[in-house]
Amino acid sequence: MNIVLLKEEDRTADDCYEISEDRVIKHINSVLKMGQGDCFSAAELNGMMGRAEILEIDNSKIAIKFHKEKNPPPKIPPVASRYLSARSLSGRALVALSTH
Repeated sequence: MNIVLLKEEDRTADDCYEISEDRVIKHINSVLKMGQGDCFSAAELNGMMGRAEILEIDNSKIAIKFHKEKNPPPKIPPVASRYLSARSLSGRALVALSTH
């Protein structure tokens, strides 16, 4: 897990969230070995990216304060070409897909 996604339904105040998803809690507790006062990378779902500061942590929830730092990267544009193809080492076409 490189970045924790913060969901709107987990928001408790303007810049505070309560994480209750088991796998995320286990990862922060066991793998990252973080505790109160520590920070990790986070982003609002379809929103800003930044750092999450742990305010309170236990086995059932993590309360964090989110510090917004930057906008998300731009979305990848759709494929411009009408056809995509893959070729083997011998030069034979393996796949030809139309995007129309």
